This record gives sequence, C-alpha cells and structure tokens, in this order.
Amino acid sequence: MKWPLLPLVFLGVLGGLMNLPLLFGGHSWLSDWLNSERDILILSSEHESLLIGSAVGVFILGWIIAHLRYRKFSPHRPGLIGRFLLNGWYFDALFARLVVRPFERLGSSVGRAEKSVLSMGSWKVSPKCLSAGGRDCVC
Repeated sequence: MKWPLLPLVFLGVLGGLMNLPLLFGGHSWLSDWLNSERDILILSSEHESLLIGSAVGVFILGWIIAHLRYRKFSPHRPGLIGRFLLNGWYFDALFARLVVRPFERLGSSVGRAEKSVLSMGSWKVSPKCLSAGGRDCVC
C-alpha cells in the first residue's frame, strides 16, 4: 500500500521547489498562485537563516538527547498491568471472542447447510455453477 504515497511525495517535492525561500535563490511562485492578496510574510535573509539554523539546532539537540538516553536501553519484561496496557486492554481478543467468532461459526454452519441442501436429490448442481457463483447456471 505504499504506491499511493509516490504521487504525494512527487507533489510535495514539486510544491517545495516552487516555494523555496529567498535565501536559497527561490521565489514564492506557489504562494503567489495560491494567495493573490499578497498577505505573505516576507522575511529577510538574516531571519530565514536564523529560523533554519534554529530548526537544525533543535533537531541535533533532540538527536543527541535521544542517543544519550537510549544507547544503553535494555527492554524489561512488563508486569501484569504493563502487558494489559501493551496489548490494548485485550480489546482485540475480546472483540474476536464476542463478535468475530459467532459470525465465523454462523458462516460455517450456513455453508454446511447450503452444501447439504444442494447435494440432495433433485437439487444437484454442477461444479461449474458452484464455482461461478450461480451466474452461468440455467435452471
């Protein structure tokens, strides 16, 4: 299911290239096209440099903090409450037991009843009709 992301990636890169900051020699073509009233915030190159530098600095600081915190991380075995919370309160198991399992049993019993009815004397149906779902059958 990754293929729908490719057009989004392409459009995102294209939109980013159409709206590069003035610091990198870009123009605001996309902003001009989308916003004809010209209420766009235009920053000087010093402000753009400061914003880009602070974003990169926050990224590097976060990476260093995460690296220092988790480099010696060893997962521990969760207790009873931890397992309960990690398994989503066992809601999936409860849902499977209360909702899915009865419908599976109902479906299998209806399937067995259908086969037994179709295999009775005058109700003989050719395998071609069964595999086609009854579309090609003429009674």
